[in-house]
Amino acid sequence: MIRPDTRPKLRDPLVQDSYQRFFTRTLDNFEAQYEGRPYRIGRAWEDFDDVEAAELPTQRLTEAARMVRTVTSQALTAPTPPGRLGPDGFWHVTPGDTAPARSPLLDEFRESLRPAVAGFWQGLREAAARDRRSRQAP
Repeated sequence: MIRPDTRPKLRDPLVQDSYQRFFTRTLDNFEAQYEGRPYRIGRAWEDFDDVEAAELPTQRLTEAARMVRTVTSQALTAPTPPGRLGPDGFWHVTPGDTAPARSPLLDEFRESLRPAVAGFWQGLREAAARDRRSRQAP
């Protein structure tokens, strides 16, 4: 969406921070191992173990592609919207025109995506909060 690779002023600090954080944490783990202190890399699978997370990404993509195909085919067979297409390429409607009924499949598709999208944004907020807290710690 943002494509930081095309914006060096955005990309360079992000890459530098990522490498510096990775290198620092790796050395911290080596030091902890050498001193015999416990260290942890990653997270335990059991903490986040649920059926949906364990599904293969290809299964989810296949289901999404099927649903998009179904919604698209229904949208293509839907009646034309009110108004007329002008020579300038814009759709012109008049005050008495009524919109066609909404597609129930499109509504179902949107509702099925809602938890995943909400979960993505929630996860992003949590990750940002963790990063902020880790920067505040000495």
